[in-house]
Amino acid sequence: MAILKNIKTNPLILSVIFSALYALLTVIQQSAVRSVIIPEHLNFLSNFIAALFVAVYFLLRKRNSIFITSRKGLILGILCGIIGSGIADYLVLIGLKYSSSINWGVLFRLSTLTTVVFSALLLNIMIRKKEAAVFAFAIIGSLIVVWPKNSIVHFNFGDLIFIFAVISYGLLNVTTESALKYIRPDQFLLLRLASGALVTTIPLSIKPLDINLFRLNPNIFTPVLLNAFVLIVGLCLVINIINSAGASFFALATNLIPVFTIILAAIILKEMPSPLQLLGGAVIVGSLVYFVR
Repeated sequence: MAILKNIKTNPLILSVIFSALYALLTVIQQSAVRSVIIPEHLNFLSNFIAALFVAVYFLLRKRNSIFITSRKGLILGILCGIIGSGIADYLVLIGLKYSSSINWGVLFRLSTLTTVVFSALLLNIMIRKKEAAVFAFAIIGSLIVVWPKNSIVHFNFGDLIFIFAVISYGLLNVTTESALKYIRPDQFLLLRLASGALVTTIPLSIKPLDINLFRLNPNIFTPVLLNAFVLIVGLCLVINIINSAGASFFALATNLIPVFTIILAAIILKEMPSPLQLLGGAVIVGSLVYFVR
């Protein structure tokens, strides 16, 4: 796709852009799932709209790219849709009903650890000392954020859901890196969104979607369309970063997500960070500064 060609620049810069965009998305998602739409409907509608938009683009501009000859690339691309949209993204939306976007923004940094672990297990990519130090600081910063005032570790239900999401994202990052060895980035984008749209229909069997949903609640339009937009743009950034620098680099270089989340949550949701959340954010930013030195 044209957008994938035009954003080829420094992977670190792209990671910063992705961090800001993703932080904005989680803040919007938190507000949406607590007031106007349930996670199952938001996940399906966003993936469906994003997949439809990209599919139309391919039919009009890149019909030849629709056909994927690599069987392994096809399987891995579909698997990314299942892990990404069907599991990881869905878990985040459920978690945001019970916990905060700030907590998720920080706990998301644990995907640094899970990505490196899966890279070592599945891709035989060993971690270097500098990378080990970075994700160690990221873990410390994450724990500081969720550490309550009485100094006893306590995770609410949403935080526990986030932990499973972090594991899923680690596996997703590594699977994406593997898939991009067999299919082109534009093909992966279409396959990831199409399979994601299909798998997100499964929860609808339990919580059916009312066809009059938008007419009954016009406020749903904004979070759904924003979610779909960020899904497309965010995936383009992720594909470019992982394709050029690898899954481990992406996991390490997005340490600014908690910082952007804290700022945006304060501006949009009026949720002021606690001193411990600020301290945890500072530790994480420090690890990023060390990483890019």
